[in-house]
Amino acid sequence: MEKIAAELDINPNRLMALMASETGGTFNPAIANKSTGATGLIQIMPSTATKLGTTVSALRSMSAVQQLDYVKKYYQLSPGKKFRSLKDLYLYTFFPIAMNHSSNPNYVFQSSTISAAKLAGLHRKLARGKSYITMGDFNYYISGMVNQNVPVEFRNQFA
Repeated sequence: MEKIAAELDINPNRLMALMASETGGTFNPAIANKSTGATGLIQIMPSTATKLGTTVSALRSMSAVQQLDYVKKYYQLSPGKKFRSLKDLYLYTFFPIAMNHSSNPNYVFQSSTISAAKLAGLHRKLARGKSYITMGDFNYYISGMVNQNVPVEFRNQFA
């Protein structure tokens, strides 16, 4: 894990925190989202798995160590991208097109393939009771995740 993080120039603690969140703390590489089909350590979507040269079914059958090769491939899809914080890393993993709007707290997560309401329905925790998710909601979620799970003296590693 540390070798892959170093090759990607990603803080390994951030990558572990992201995988912990995406797997509900289990680090189970076979974990799947029943609604979207997203699978594994970073919840790779079926269409993304295809881009990576695999399937979510194949990902589910891999060990965590084997799946790390696809985690690496995922982040290599965007060469030169810098993940300077947990927010950057998580944002790229969750909704890459939002990276260009990370400083706008009012930005609403949506795209030509998924409406704001549908995305909010799939990610109720992020939407916080609304029918859409804003960058402000995303920031709140990331801050809460860090504050809840990281001792105070280590939080600067996730900022």
